[in-house]
Amino acid sequence: MASIYLLAFSMEVLAYDSYISSQQATNYYAKKVSLNKLL
Repeated sequence: MASIYLLAFSMEVLAYDSYISSQQATNYYAKKVSLNKLL
């Protein structure tokens, strides 16, 4: 879904997950951020 938002709306997709790395998030076109930043 993140790739659709990125391409269609030029949105930056932010994500928080304590189990995945920043590289894994990047593979899905998302930027991993801390929970505090996301909220």
